[in-house]
Amino acid sequence: MNQGVADDGPLGVVFTGKSFPATERLSARVGEKVRIRLIGTGPEMIHPIHLHGGHFTVVAQDGRPLSVPQEMDTLNVGVGQTYDIVW
Repeated sequence: MNQGVADDGPLGVVFTGKSFPATERLSARVGEKVRIRLIGTGPEMIHPIHLHGGHFTVVAQDGRPLSVPQEMDTLNVGVGQTYDIVW
């Protein structure tokens, strides 16, 4: 499973420490799952995260696995929150 980290902070949205246009594509094969940790780094934002092209499954919040993973198309990530999603 591929993995990446996305966060939203005072410098904008970054993926694995880089912002557009310096971001690198996270590629996966058809049928392969990609796990992404979303981190709300602030300072005063609640950011609605969505991925174009499909739903994702939230599998953990704040480092704790969810007893029942939730399929979503948009997730509001607040300051200090983390979510692990599988897409």
